[in-house]
Amino acid sequence: MKTFKFIDLFAGIGGLRIPFDELGGECVFTSELDPNARETYLLNFPNSHTIDTDISTANLANIPVHDLVLAGFPCQPLVVFSKQ
Repeated sequence: MKTFKFIDLFAGIGGLRIPFDELGGECVFTSELDPNARETYLLNFPNSHTIDTDISTANLANIPVHDLVLAGFPCQPLVVFSKQ
């Protein structure tokens, strides 16, 4: 039984969602701008809902009632510089 509902903003591939699912939460809305991350998210959570692309343009009326907001911090690509 799901005990609370949450939304997953700036979701990346969904890593932050996992412990909240395990604690009995139900993710009812997800937003992620990067198309590759969205594709991976849907592979990680195949029975999930549609993912909104840009939270800044999302229709707030379409965001379901929820108890908790998850918001991942931006993950910048790892850049390795070699000494020349």
